[in-house]
Amino acid sequence: MSELLLAIQAVYDALDQIGVQPAAITKNYGTPEEETIPRTAYGDGWNACAEELLDKIYGQLEVLSKGVDKNFALFALLDLGWAEGDKYILNMNDTFHYACADAEEVSKEEAPEVARLFKAHGYKGLDYWVAEKRGYDPEIPRYKARVEEVRTQERKTKC
Repeated sequence: MSELLLAIQAVYDALDQIGVQPAAITKNYGTPEEETIPRTAYGDGWNACAEELLDKIYGQLEVLSKGVDKNFALFALLDLGWAEGDKYILNMNDTFHYACADAEEVSKEEAPEVARLFKAHGYKGLDYWVAEKRGYDPEIPRYKARVEEVRTQERKTKC
């Protein structure tokens, strides 16, 4: 899944580099010899061709992107865990308990909230979400403090 989205993003980035012909070019701007040269028929043709091709390519990229959960793709790109069918598994190793392999499932329905918390708080947001889902905070002090920090911030934004 993440490989597909990385490839799609690489194509978008490449397409963003395709230049278009300007409506006109001004030489000697701000001087008495200032001259404006309008775009030629070649430039008009270039722009029309580029626009037509880009529309077709973007349409195909849209088709390729369908069915890929954007939140799961974000999690995969950030290497937060791994996709497993219609769930994403967050890697929570050594977060809630010392020297403990741990993970938490995220459903597609839960993913938007997890993504929102990550975007707002970074990794602390993930710790907070898992703590809220489990109903208990990490026993490791630095992770517990991170959860409490996000909890305080989230309460302030809901008031």
